[in-house]
Amino acid sequence: PGDPFTNKELSKMKESFQIARAKYWTNLKQDYGEYRDDIFEEQINGTTVSVGRTLFANRSAVSWDRMVRKMAMKVLQAQTTGKLQPFVWATGGHSSAAAHGDLSNESYTRTLMRNVPDAFEAVGLAFHGRPYAMGATGSGFEISSCIKEVFGTDVDIFSWDYGMTTGAALDTVEHWMWRAAMLETRPALINLHNKRYLSISEEMAEYGLPSLTFTQDQVDKASGRKFPDTNEQTEEEANKMPKYVRKFRCGRGYEKGGQVCESEKWSLDPDENEPCNKRRYRMGWHPGWKWHAWYGNLFSLFMMETIEDALKLIEESGSDGEVLFKELKAKEDADYKKFSLMANVPNITPGFAENAPDIPLDVIYRKPNICHTARLPSELRYKGILTEVGENDTGVGN
Repeated sequence: PGDPFTNKELSKMKESFQIARAKYWTNLKQDYGEYRDDIFEEQINGTTVSVGRTLFANRSAVSWDRMVRKMAMKVLQAQTTGKLQPFVWATGGHSSAAAHGDLSNESYTRTLMRNVPDAFEAVGLAFHGRPYAMGATGSGFEISSCIKEVFGTDVDIFSWDYGMTTGAALDTVEHWMWRAAMLETRPALINLHNKRYLSISEEMAEYGLPSLTFTQDQVDKASGRKFPDTNEQTEEEANKMPKYVRKFRCGRGYEKGGQVCESEKWSLDPDENEPCNKRRYRMGWHPGWKWHAWYGNLFSLFMMETIEDALKLIEESGSDGEVLFKELKAKEDADYKKFSLMANVPNITPGFAENAPDIPLDVIYRKPNICHTARLPSELRYKGILTEVGENDTGVGN
């Protein structure tokens, strides 16, 4: 182990983080122009804060604190080992989450992956994103049973984005969350878009996990309605807007609500013969590149807010790195014990239970399992485990 944090080392780390964050904030100005502050900041009791904090923290203060604790423990591990520590964000979801209709590098997860590495590296962490959403796929019961095979065993944050393909099947959401929570990393769980699943998020928080909800109505109020309404602009005024703002919101709709907004929903290459200009799945229910950029930036701000709070936690503790890590780990152990010792499994009887009456629910929800799936993307395929070849020898690298 390395030496405990000194004030000088912590100050240097904070300075490097603030430089990386300022660089990102400047890039946002280039993309969103004069609308950056309105879209990505809020006034709370006279104080300016980023929506990366308010969209998550206000929903569950306990889960926010647990998320900050997780981040602080990662930073302390990096300091005591003297090595960059991996931090893994995995996105599970359907075709919209996978950015079908858009280019692969335009998804909100890819946007996040471009935005935050410098900020993470400043505090000793290496950020890894896994954009593993799949078209026409729900969260259960294949994917929920294959959590570790699809997403890996080292995930720190899961984002659940299966609302469109899940509907009222709350049992599949619960099963997915339980199996994800079984990972040794004790990942944070983020439920995207839909209040319908709020009860599951609250359930996981009650069981001791960092479990946050991010709903569309919150996003609309805090950020979305701050985009200029193209319906109130002339064509000349609209064309002068910054690229990431121009013709994005028409009335209450994003990339819809009028032909003007729909006209620039998809990115196009100036070369008319470019094959990607004719790509499939450009459907009305699939968001375009500006929507993905917006969400990717919201998640980026969320990550930076948790890093900032983690550094503040470390600074205010007054403890050296190893002692503080042990204290935080003991608190996490106590929280996670609530989940590991839960007797009631599950709260919602799963739909498949009647077809497998001889299998105890505790086995399905919490016992070790082995899953073979040929689905892509997945760690099982990328690591060559399924096909018994070497890592990255599958021809479908990350």
